[in-house]
Amino acid sequence: MNRLNFFVNAARVCAIMLCVVVAAGCKPDKEDPKQTTSTTPNNPTNPNNPSNPAKSVSVGSQGGTLTTGSVTFTVTTANIANGQSGTVTWFTTSAGTTSGNAPTGVTSSVTSVSNNSATVTMTATAAAAVGSYYFKVTVDGVTSAVATLTVSAISYMYPGFNFTLSKGMYWKYKWTLLHNGVASEGYRTITLGDPVTVTPTNPSSSAVGELLAYKVIGTWEGPQEDIEWWWTLDERFIEIQYMAIKNGIIYGVELQTDGNILAIPFFSSQNGTGNGFVGFHSDLKKFPQTSSVKTVNNPFSVAYSGSGVEVYQKQYQKKNEMIGGEVYYGNEEYDYDTYEYYLPNIGFCGYYEDGSFTLHSSVFPYYATTTYRTENVWLVETNVK
Repeated sequence: MNRLNFFVNAARVCAIMLCVVVAAGCKPDKEDPKQTTSTTPNNPTNPNNPSNPAKSVSVGSQGGTLTTGSVTFTVTTANIANGQSGTVTWFTTSAGTTSGNAPTGVTSSVTSVSNNSATVTMTATAAAAVGSYYFKVTVDGVTSAVATLTVSAISYMYPGFNFTLSKGMYWKYKWTLLHNGVASEGYRTITLGDPVTVTPTNPSSSAVGELLAYKVIGTWEGPQEDIEWWWTLDERFIEIQYMAIKNGIIYGVELQTDGNILAIPFFSSQNGTGNGFVGFHSDLKKFPQTSSVKTVNNPFSVAYSGSGVEVYQKQYQKKNEMIGGEVYYGNEEYDYDTYEYYLPNIGFCGYYEDGSFTLHSSVFPYYATTTYRTENVWLVETNVK
């Protein structure tokens, strides 16, 4: 009986061991996907998943100094499809742990990804405070490290020109012209009318932002055609209708018939350059402008003399002449020295130009005829203080 029990028990142990071995060693011929869980999740940032390579977003440094206007940041992406759009999130510190609101006076935009690149544009108005601001860019669910936007204070080469315009302001100028010994003179008065708020669209001034521009009402005394205020001549392809001052820059503004808005800087106190109030000849070769602090000696009014800014430009060019279908090279020779003067808190004060035009003959006997021109435009009366 004992032997019988021994064999029964041994058979039971063998059966149990056999089941364990079979269970441990048996595998199905094919895995059933419904029963399989991957140990490598479908995570695009997981380097062990070659079918979904890691995505990344990084923001470059600020592209230039921002006072008002716009600057850009280049965003570099990896493994993010073209056309993906991005967003900007602001943070209170450089640690990038606490989100906040966009800075006052600052707006942002992000272009869609194209060939692993996008662009962040930051635009600041005069309401933006000087300082550093922190942000991250998120594209396709991937967020960059913290980037820094810096808004800087405007630096003026010549202080005193960021004054406020208002309706009713006027400037009266006396002009004289000596052209080949023939003299003429007159007056030109500029009065400011109703203001409009405009945003320039020409590329050179698109970063200016909004301008509060005042209607220019001009009156003449004397032969208008004798003096060339470049921005009132149709042949110069522009007719200034408004005037504005922003950040120490005096602008002329034209509302064009096609809906575009043109803003021309007459004079910038930030760097001492500009297109000129009376103006420099647009069709002549220009040498680099120079500017400096000068004692302005107004020949027509001691009251509007004193310490100011002189802007000088040399203009010289030989032009070709077409006669009878033939080109005669360098027949027309222009040589002008042009000066403009500005007084702080008043603006444009004076203009002086001395120059000559020489016409060289194209056939024998060869000769040259030169005409001389001296022009003065100076402030004699204003209610701007």
